[in-house]
Amino acid sequence: MLFKISLLESKNLLYVGLTGNLTVADLMNLRKMVLNFPGYVRSLNTLLDLRFIEGLRLTAFEIRYLADTAISNPGTQCAIVTDNQLAFANGRMYSAFSESKKREVRVFRLLESACQWLHLCEKDLDLIHPLTDHSADGERLTQSIETGGVHRSNTVRSCSILTGLEI
Repeated sequence: MLFKISLLESKNLLYVGLTGNLTVADLMNLRKMVLNFPGYVRSLNTLLDLRFIEGLRLTAFEIRYLADTAISNPGTQCAIVTDNQLAFANGRMYSAFSESKKREVRVFRLLESACQWLHLCEKDLDLIHPLTDHSADGERLTQSIETGGVHRSNTVRSCSILTGLEI
């Protein structure tokens, strides 16, 4: 699994892009990484980019567990983007389970639609560099790791990691 985390402080946004096959263990380990990410606070809205995943192996029980133990505060928004049919259905289930925790979760097939719902513009996306077909193969992510992993600017912090989420 490859992933990318970016924090756009000016828009109160956490971007998480994932590739590969995902399991509940992967998502729980990723959650630990997010909690330790420089600048992360629980009041951030989230853009979860699943457009480049290959598979998703989650049971309904695991999806409910993820929703019940989510790290974001009530009142936050989470946009899930995927064109994978199973991930879309799982995202809808996660959304339904999240309602009782007062978090607004919506699932989108297009990145542009998710960005519009989160009140982001194209310029904002340029700052976080979301995953693309090119980066999903790992080349751009590998370059980020070789240059230090976590990147800081006035408004963006970014981290790209290749596999191995040992914490």
